[in-house]
Amino acid sequence: MEDGGQMMTVRDYEQTHLYALYQPPNSAEADESTVVLDSWGDGPAVLLRDSHWAESYGTSTHVIERFDKPDATDALARTNAFRAEIENPQTALHANARELETAFLANPAPGDIFSAMPVIAPHLAESTRRRLQECSPRTRNVLAADAARDAYGLDDAQANSPRTTKAILKEAKRLDALGRPPLSW
Repeated sequence: MEDGGQMMTVRDYEQTHLYALYQPPNSAEADESTVVLDSWGDGPAVLLRDSHWAESYGTSTHVIERFDKPDATDALARTNAFRAEIENPQTALHANARELETAFLANPAPGDIFSAMPVIAPHLAESTRRRLQECSPRTRNVLAADAARDAYGLDDAQANSPRTTKAILKEAKRLDALGRPPLSW
């Protein structure tokens, strides 16, 4: 997390769901650079505008907490300490957590079982899939190389490893196959 950036926990009341948003420094909430981080979702971190949550953000949602970098660092330390206590078999908290885990995981109520939602908006996934199917393998390699340069902050003149490009294409194919029609390369 960058200095000046902000993490937010967002609750969507219509979907009964929580997710996190990262707002980079010097950006307004829900602008072009805000990123959704959804640990319950199926898919990668994605820009809010390209996410499943883009339409409902701000209408059926509420930001329930915000962290700047110092607050996030403190919250992470407290979370790690709490997790260590839960995982320590010599604590009462560990015993209580095991009882709760057993009760909830043994016989979950049908209404308490949810499948993972795709993080990426379905219309974006479908339009991307169609556009990539129209591309030649060479064009897909160029797109993956550009994505790698963007991800690593390299300028256009800097080359990246063909292995990186191949890995991006392989991972994109794997992610696309998760519960959606596969994309044939």
